[in-house]
Amino acid sequence: MQAWIRQVTYSIRFRRWLKTRIDAANMIKRNWKEYRRITMLPKVIANYKHGKSTIIQRFMRGWIVCHKRMPVVRKNKININLDYFEGMRTKVVANAIWVIAK
Repeated sequence: MQAWIRQVTYSIRFRRWLKTRIDAANMIKRNWKEYRRITMLPKVIANYKHGKSTIIQRFMRGWIVCHKRMPVVRKNKININLDYFEGMRTKVVANAIWVIAK
């Protein structure tokens, strides 16, 4: 009988001890989550917004290049091609005159 009572009392003490340890661990976790929410969450939000702003900048740079710079580049390429074909035409005409004169 005495052993049974001792077992029950130690069991109750152990449960109380275990409950205090679990409560302490939960309090530490709760405080850590609160700290993380207060300190780290604004940084995460700022990084997210910064990432979105860089994506918008990237698309705007691409749009500017496509609509502002590319027409100028196309016009330059067309002028280069026209100059090339004009030179080829003059050579063909000069060769034709030389063949006719022969």
